[in-house]
Amino acid sequence: MRIPPRIALAVATLAAFLTGCGMVFLPVPRSAPTTSGGPGPAPASEPAATSAPPAEVDEGADARRGTDLAGCADAHCTVTVRPGDRLPIDPGFGVAAITVEALGDEEILLICEGSIGMLSARGRNVRISQHCVNGRCRGVARITLAVGQPGRINDIRMWVEAVTPSHAVLSLSTE
Repeated sequence: MRIPPRIALAVATLAAFLTGCGMVFLPVPRSAPTTSGGPGPAPASEPAATSAPPAEVDEGADARRGTDLAGCADAHCTVTVRPGDRLPIDPGFGVAAITVEALGDEEILLICEGSIGMLSARGRNVRISQHCVNGRCRGVARITLAVGQPGRINDIRMWVEAVTPSHAVLSLSTE
């Protein structure tokens, strides 16, 4: 039985409203890659926050950290990003792309696009919405990450290593 888009939108909106704690979990697609070999995603621990101050990001950091945004498609990368940068992600993760919307003081705002009802997200200030045009719908998650405070979109762990007013060093992993 197919659920009409309006009902799916109402259910997702209600779920987001009821959680109200910065975490929203919606079903993850069964086709999402897993590392356990069993059904569903394997539990993984978040990268540990360290008490060391964030590393300085200088002009040489681009070369050390990489600027190949397309290299993040497999969700294993560390790249230097700027506002407006879009990292394409393999659709098998239930996420089509991660876009850097803004940089702040020691934090970064990301927009994650995926399949409707297929996004689960964790981080600061998480908001998931759904957009439908001509019967085609997609989910959009807005997530704030801060240095030392990682986040997640579906099976992809994300963390910020450093932030400056012009760019940040963002890491993705599924392990």
